[in-house]
Amino acid sequence: MSAITFYGASDDLLEVEGAFTEEFDAYGGVTVVVEAPSGESLWVRAVFDTDVPLRGIGQGWVLSVLHPDPVHGWQWPVTFGARPDGPEDPALIVECPEGTTVREWVQ
Repeated sequence: MSAITFYGASDDLLEVEGAFTEEFDAYGGVTVVVEAPSGESLWVRAVFDTDVPLRGIGQGWVLSVLHPDPVHGWQWPVTFGARPDGPEDPALIVECPEGTTVREWVQ
């Protein structure tokens, strides 16, 4: 298993680091597909939140995990942590099989 870390940068980028490294345009939010060579997958959604009344602490990133097949669930450990170079921002860490890729979900 390898770790892939997801976190927001600035107010418009989703950074992906670790076993797979990429940067995605996240202006207005972005959903990416994390897919293992076996076809097993999960989705990560990132959006920059400006809803001050909800959060009470100002602007920041919201990260969430979705599963395309909730009947089977996923087997990968998922944890929340802090952005590597910015502990004030959240990060999502996914332990996934070797060879896992990340691509933007396109409707």
